[in-house]
Amino acid sequence: CISCNDRDTSFEVCIHCNQILCAFDCSDSWNCTDCKIISCKHCREEDARVVDVMVTFCDNGYCEPYCSKCRLSSCRNGDNDCNDCKSMLFDTLAEECNEKEARIDSLLEECVPARRNGEIQVNHVHFRIPPITIRIKDTAGETLVTIERTTKMETLFQVFATKKNLDVGALHFTLRGETIDPIATAASLDLVDMIEIEAAW
Repeated sequence: CISCNDRDTSFEVCIHCNQILCAFDCSDSWNCTDCKIISCKHCREEDARVVDVMVTFCDNGYCEPYCSKCRLSSCRNGDNDCNDCKSMLFDTLAEECNEKEARIDSLLEECVPARRNGEIQVNHVHFRIPPITIRIKDTAGETLVTIERTTKMETLFQVFATKKNLDVGALHFTLRGETIDPIATAASLDLVDMIEIEAAW
């Protein structure tokens, strides 16, 4: 090689102009640390020849040379922690983040449960919401009642009163110390399976 006087080195070609270059990292050729493509000095100095895969150094004197694609990939996946490399790609990385955030927001909107008739809708597909079992605790023990999530609490109260042979009007039901609204549903109260409510009379 004329530049590095290495007689034993192999040779490659510039990715842009196909000029034969020393495969060793000498002054005339820069090798990408990851993909090993080579850019010649002439192509690096010609602004018109600068393309996505041009091999360059960042401003950090200790960082290895990368082509633009490998630098972006290494910064994106966290393998490259060089702040100067990241600053070179700030606009590109910021745009990718914005696109991903927009995509996530779009998916979240599609996944918002559309509760109706005991179903949720995800990506235009309807799924039946499974029923839940409520544990109703009183002075005599515990009673289990299974209801749909769209069932009103007044129906739950009536089922409990029937099982206990009591007048539903004389009963008082609470959840975490708060009186339960009879027209509320399991879904509106965010009740989970095997949740405990208290009954008194």
